[in-house]
Amino acid sequence: MKVAELKGALLDYWAGKTDGKKVFIHACVNGAACSVHDRTQWSESSNYSPSTDWSQGGPITEREGIEMFYITKGDVKLPYACFKGLQYSGPDPLIAAMRCYVASKFGEEVPDE
Repeated sequence: MKVAELKGALLDYWAGKTDGKKVFIHACVNGAACSVHDRTQWSESSNYSPSTDWSQGGPITEREGIEMFYITKGDVKLPYACFKGLQYSGPDPLIAAMRCYVASKFGEEVPDE
């Protein structure tokens, strides 16, 4: 799977792997992935979502020195992140940053797990 297309629980899973966490994806009743966390028993307090939660993703971007910025194309401001010579975009800066972070360790594609 292309890192540039990762989002939601899959992006959080790979960000956790990049950060050395033991992460798991659990399914909701309807079968959709709903959380990634670093514990073996799911609870709402164990959600791990660095691509949407600034209290989890913010410290990663600060510690690693991931730069976040916008590029304006016409009337649209596109969020980007830059890290270790890599540049990724996303619908918001934190998603772009986590994509960049994952790609810095695993490259442009990650295995389908």
